[in-house]
Amino acid sequence: MKKFIFLGLFIFLNSLLIPVAFGQRVLEVGPGKAYSNPGLAARVAIPGDTILIYPANYSGPFFIENLKGTPSKWIFMRGTDAARVVFSGGSESMHFTDLQYVHLSNFTVRGQSGNGMNLDDGGTFESAAKKVVMENIVFRDMAATGNNDMLKLSGLDSFEIINCQFENGSTGGSGIDMVGCHYGNIRQCRFVQQGSNSIQAKGGSSNLHIEKNYFINGGQRSLNLGGSTGLAFFRPPGANYEAKDILVSGNIFEGAVTPIAYVGCRNVQVVNNTIYHPERWIMRILQESADTSFFLSCGYNVFANNLVVVNNSLSTDVNIGPNTLPGSFKFSNNLWYHDANASWRGPQLPVVESNGLIQRNPLLVQDGGINFGIGTSSPAF
Repeated sequence: MKKFIFLGLFIFLNSLLIPVAFGQRVLEVGPGKAYSNPGLAARVAIPGDTILIYPANYSGPFFIENLKGTPSKWIFMRGTDAARVVFSGGSESMHFTDLQYVHLSNFTVRGQSGNGMNLDDGGTFESAAKKVVMENIVFRDMAATGNNDMLKLSGLDSFEIINCQFENGSTGGSGIDMVGCHYGNIRQCRFVQQGSNSIQAKGGSSNLHIEKNYFINGGQRSLNLGGSTGLAFFRPPGANYEAKDILVSGNIFEGAVTPIAYVGCRNVQVVNNTIYHPERWIMRILQESADTSFFLSCGYNVFANNLVVVNNSLSTDVNIGPNTLPGSFKFSNNLWYHDANASWRGPQLPVVESNGLIQRNPLLVQDGGINFGIGTSSPAF
């Protein structure tokens, strides 16, 4: 398939989230250690410290405020064994407010009845939480069925979520829910059996890159790119869009009611992804912030260079809601294949696609244990 050139999307990160090596002190947490839980260690942590958590079951919530490193001296909080350092039960595991230059890694969060873990700016929009890396963290088995998220982010800027797992989310919640978050990268994560969404970005969220993740039955909407947010929660205040300037690239979506939902968003580019057997729709174009005299209608988004394989489960190729601008979307260079209907003529799109391939078998091969790679003989190569 032809190379796709990205224009007008300012994706960021400039390698500024690579933290420095471990610093001054090691604050040990666990049975028989100096601190019985990470909340106590966080109260005395200073820039450059490492909060080292030993195997045990820790029952939160632990409220941690103003945990702040510096650009040259990050604060690290890490488990010694991701499988045996477990935050289990409670309404949430840890709730971080106004954290900066913090690296969290190597532990498991499971069985919470509220949100699995919260990171936020404390509602002080002018001083965002920022410069956070989350790596090799397992979120699983929510003990909730409502709008409860495995990872709730509010007002977080300049962050990375790397190589984390999200499995068995709440029926009404998200794996990662972002409200007013900016300059973030979510990559090489795995989302399995989610409820409403695997990832949601709304409330003025912008400049996000969602890349190289694997979604298996990722919920009603694996990616909810936008949404519906109360005016008081937008960051920045007064934003007239739910989400903008988002790049979704190199992901694999297997199953889900729909893998992609564009919802009140602008300049969202969904490119170079593989979508396999969505249950009802390939994508949705919606406007849930209905006051379009103020909010920008969902439009001017891109779907390009994707490989899409469907079967007989679809009810409609693209679901289009009212108050949207489907004619402003751009579709190009996608490969569309129906593996249960040889005479399929391709999807019904809101605009004419350029350079699309219809009903060409992509010849999927096993790639790293996942059956969604392509070889040199594939028409998608």
